[in-house]
Parts: sequence; structure tokens; C-alpha cells
Amino acid sequence: MGQKQRIVMVAAVVLVAAAVVSSVFVLVRSSMQAGWVVASPFTTVVFPLENQARKSNLGLHWSILGGGGGGGGGEGTSAASQPFTRINEYKDMNVKPKVLSKQPHEYLDLTQLPKAWDWRNVNGISYVTKDLNQHIPVYCGSCWAHAALSSLADRHKIFRKAQWPDIHYSVQVILNCASEAGTCHGGDPLGVYKYMYENGLPEETCQLYKATDDECTPINICRTCEPPANEEHCSPVTDYPRHMVVEYGKVHGELNMMAEIYERGPMACGIDSRLLHFYTGGILVLNNTDPPIHDHLVSIAGWGEENGLKYWIIRNSWGTYWGESGWFRMQRGVDALTIEDNCSWGVPKDAGPCWSAHGFPKC
Repeated sequence: MGQKQRIVMVAAVVLVAAAVVSSVFVLVRSSMQAGWVVASPFTTVVFPLENQARKSNLGLHWSILGGGGGGGGGEGTSAASQPFTRINEYKDMNVKPKVLSKQPHEYLDLTQLPKAWDWRNVNGISYVTKDLNQHIPVYCGSCWAHAALSSLADRHKIFRKAQWPDIHYSVQVILNCASEAGTCHGGDPLGVYKYMYENGLPEETCQLYKATDDECTPINICRTCEPPANEEHCSPVTDYPRHMVVEYGKVHGELNMMAEIYERGPMACGIDSRLLHFYTGGILVLNNTDPPIHDHLVSIAGWGEENGLKYWIIRNSWGTYWGESGWFRMQRGVDALTIEDNCSWGVPKDAGPCWSAHGFPKC
């Protein structure tokens, strides 16, 4: 190829590259004119903002860094064109903790906690149970029960060293019978553990989730059905495994939470859910906010750090089509969305109050 041909080819490549860059700037410019904001040149998803009234009502300034799983990346004061209805699913039921042993933050050296920990992958083994969806078959504000039982099931799996089978507690029995813990209109995870301490709880194969508050009768605790397919051919089961809790309590603060998670497994934590309705992936970073409130419960299963940014690894209960396959990451150490000031934990009775996932002597 002659020198003139090479010059012509290079010029053509430059023109093509310039056209691509120009189109990208046009896209970004038009996006911003439409009310979008791009957090960084490396993010791939931007979020349409809404009118000023909606922005004021939301009262938040936030950004999403990166974008794993479902994508994500953006910044703004609101992030969805769909109507947003805020419902408070957390209710403090004034349940007193029942703590029988030293808590992990009382005997662990908090300066020696690992920089990153994820119960979904410990040396290639997952110690978390299946993800759940509180919103089907109909909407039910039972996040408090889902977060409490997901984290407790994870702890049961950790205690059993991930042996088959996984144990999945019946959320529906909590809705049917644990009225002092809550209903489909909100509740308290500590009330779930109190109910299990006093009564025990069957597995979901006894009573599947219906997303409704039902009567507490024997057939609504554990049932079996015969053909043909109708309610008249269902009857109660009285002999079934009951899972109990031996102690339960609360913890708050970044390091204390890390110690609890590392030593005994995931736990349920309160959060202000406003931004979760708009989350699709990445690390959620909150720059400032109006006074937040606890209106939702989630389960924290670990933590990590990326490019100097500390974050929590959190399971939601809105299905695997939400967020990062049902999970999300959020800035750690700044009490973002109140995630670090109201966490509840329970210990399976099978494990006992002296149990330590890492074998630390405590009793």
C-alpha cells in the first residue's frame, strides 16, 4: 500500500471516529435537555427526571456508580416516569430483645474484620438461600417478615455448613398467626423472632405465600390437599417440623453490624426505600437527604469496597428481576438511607446461643 493510500485510509478512520463521537455528544446533550443527567462517561444507563414538584417531594440527591447486573448509572433527584406511591411497611411493635449471650461486637476485635465479606461466596460456596418476592401474587407490605426470615434461613444454612436441604420458613404463617409482629400493612422483624421463640415456625412446604392476612387456624399453619382441586379437599397437618429461635436482638453502627454479619450471618435492617424504586444496578451513593424514615426492611449479607468506596451487599424482596438479580449495593459507613441504625437479628435454636460461624469462643 502506497503512502498516499495509507493517508487516505487514516483520514477515513478519523472521519468515522469523529462522527461517532459527535453522535454520542448529541445523544448526551439531547438526554440532558430531556431532563436526564449522566453520572460519568463510563455509565451506560441514565434516568429520566420528573417535574420539579416530584423532585421536591422526593427530597433526595443521589448517584449510582458503576452498573452491574441490571445495568445502571445516573444521578438526579428522582428517577422514574411511573407513578410512585410511598407505603410505610415498617412498624415498631415494641418488641423487647431477648439476648442470652455476648454479641459479636462485644468480643471480636473490630479492627481485624476483613475488608470484604460476602456470604453468597465464601471460598466458592454460597450460604444464602433463595431470593423472594413479597409483591406476588398480589401486593403485600410484608418486607419485615421476608427480611427477617431470609436472613434467619441464611443463618440456618451457615450453621448447617450449606448441607442439603435448604430450609425455607413459611412467611405466610407469620402473616396468619403473628399478629403482634405485623400484617400486610407493615410489621417488625423482631416480632417474627419473638413468635418463633415462643411458637416455632413451619417451612413453606406447609403453607405457601399468598400475600394476604389470613386466619390463624390449623389448616392455615400446615395443610395438605387431595384431588379434586378445591379447598374442600384440604385438611390440616399436625405433625411437621417446627423451627425455633433461641435468642434475638438489635444492633446498629457500621462496625458492630459487620461483626454481627461476619460472626453469625445476614440480618434484617430498616431503610428508607424511596430510591430503591428507581434502582437498576451499581453502588447507590446518597449525597444528602431530607430527614429519612424507616419504611422498608432488607437483609444485609456482606460488604465490600470498590475504588475506595465502601459498600453494603443487600438483599431485597422484590424478585430477581429487580436491581442486581434481586440484590443491591449501597454506600457503607455513612448511614445512607438509615441503613445502619436499626438492624434485627435472630439465632436458630438448632445453633444455640454459643454458636460462632468462625469458631470463636464466646461461652
